[in-house]
Amino acid sequence: MKRIGYLSSAFDLFHVGHLNVMQYAKARCDYLVIGVTTDEVFTRASGYKPVIPFEVRIEIVRGVRFVDSAVADETGNYVDAWNTLRFDRLFDQSEDVDIQAKAGAIANVIVPGIEVIRLPDLPTTTSASLRSSIENLNRLSVGKRLRADRVSPSLQLAVH
Repeated sequence: MKRIGYLSSAFDLFHVGHLNVMQYAKARCDYLVIGVTTDEVFTRASGYKPVIPFEVRIEIVRGVRFVDSAVADETGNYVDAWNTLRFDRLFDQSEDVDIQAKAGAIANVIVPGIEVIRLPDLPTTTSASLRSSIENLNRLSVGKRLRADRVSPSLQLAVH
């Protein structure tokens, strides 16, 4: 029987940590579906807008070799995702114990038989640390006009 895995995240400011969790998940299933949260879901959950628009983030994810399918996560709800995708393994990367409990409830109550696999904490760059670095760059540049040719294209989004 083919094991279908599901992992959902924003994948904003895509970095090697995202690749690591995708590789980890893919090694534990036969077919990996990645849910990319829409801008609305991301903003509602985090309180701020993503740096990279949804349409770009999902195309980046679709280009990753560990990903068999990338879909829009329009609700941020594992049950909604399961109702559509019927996955066997749910990869959870949340550090929030409430979210972990919800994932466990889905596996044990709502959708019996789903295996919840907690992604390990892998030492790597995080989107939060990248966002913080960009915010610090913006603070340092207040009152100064950075030359566009000195700023990497990925940071120009935040600076201009």
